Amino acid sequence: MNNLSGLHLNLLKLVVIICLHICSFQLHSTVSDTFGIHPDTLSLARSNIYSKPSSYAAKDNPAGLTKLLKPSFSFSYFYTNLNLENANEARISPASSRIVDDQYNSSKASPIKNAIFSLGIPLLDDLAFGLTGLIPTTTLATVYTSTKNEVRYLLYDDRSQRPEIYSSLGYRVSKYISIGAGLFYSVKADGTIQIGMSTTDADARTLLELKPELIPFGNLNFNFEKLTVGVFYRAPQKARTNINYDIDFAVPVGSVPFSGGSSLVAYYDPQILGMGASFDINSKNIVHAAVRKNFWSSYTPPIIRLSGKDLESYTSGNYAFDLVKLKNSYDLSAGYELLHCNLFNRFENNFKSGVAYHESALPDNPESLAIVDTDRFDLSAGTDFLFGQVGKILKGDLTINLGVVYSILKKQTLAHGSQLAHVGKNIFTTAGGISFDY
Repeated sequence: MNNLSGLHLNLLKLVVIICLHICSFQLHSTVSDTFGIHPDTLSLARSNIYSKPSSYAAKDNPAGLTKLLKPSFSFSYFYTNLNLENANEARISPASSRIVDDQYNSSKASPIKNAIFSLGIPLLDDLAFGLTGLIPTTTLATVYTSTKNEVRYLLYDDRSQRPEIYSSLGYRVSKYISIGAGLFYSVKADGTIQIGMSTTDADARTLLELKPELIPFGNLNFNFEKLTVGVFYRAPQKARTNINYDIDFAVPVGSVPFSGGSSLVAYYDPQILGMGASFDINSKNIVHAAVRKNFWSSYTPPIIRLSGKDLESYTSGNYAFDLVKLKNSYDLSAGYELLHCNLFNRFENNFKSGVAYHESALPDNPESLAIVDTDRFDLSAGTDFLFGQVGKILKGDLTINLGVVYSILKKQTLAHGSQLAHVGKNIFTTAGGISFDY
């Protein structure tokens, strides 16, 4: 009977995981937080995100929207190629729960592809509105949860994609100070799963409620003659999906009821505190710098937590929760722009380059290898082709934006007990788009 009950418990876990895969839709640390929201931010290694006015400022610098003199629109496409070590070779196999091993190989991860649109619109002399959206072009949204026996990268995962939407307002308080605030949009799901099975029939019922999840953010810009300093804050997104389950299997040797609950943070966005500055050396040369603190110490991994008296009874009280602990980390970046050059005496261009350092959020002595991270160094470059006014009717300035970044992931062999995980290699991201000021 105990073996049979264990089999039903494993089946229960499988059912709950499948239902959560289908129904849960939340947020992971975003792709745009890692690489950027526009070819311009990509080219400058994200060193300009807190201090430069632009159509895409709605995400990280809503206060900068107040510097826009006319409506500005942009559309871009990002392609990220992941070349990673297969960290999942370190998975614990077989799991004591008897769940099937995850055979995912991160060294064969699929490219990540995203389409991004942005707009910034002055409403009044001192008030402006901004909207930025990111839409995956391969899979609209993917939720992949893991067990504590597997290994996955914190930031680099082709299985965790979803749309991003940011809207914000900027207001100029005075000549020297502007403020901005916005919302990052998400949803969460709560519900109940009921399953009944006998030798003659089987029934199931599911109730799920999708609820809006709004993550606030805001910033300040301090504007001087040649210097702009920006400060930014975003609240964390760590809403749990809660699924209650009530399962009853009537089998030849008896009835095995099982009831309880499960909770999951399928995607997690850390609290962020950032600061950046842009300095105009002269009319053709601009330098940017930014620092960001990511509060990963409150991280909750995408691991389903089962709960309930029946669970304790079937596992004899031996069911253990995850022990994933991360630390707060820093990102540092610097960039340079050379404006209004004449390429081959035919095109007017802006040339850009940047460097960045991302600190690993994994502690030196991790308590678990379910989630891994490593230091990352970014080298980026890009250009803008400035075509000026397009057409007599539109009377707007058209720009083509191009950017690339090569990310070097520090190679490491991480250890926890007898478990070893190899991480590192590189990532290549390229982006292209158009911008139009009307």
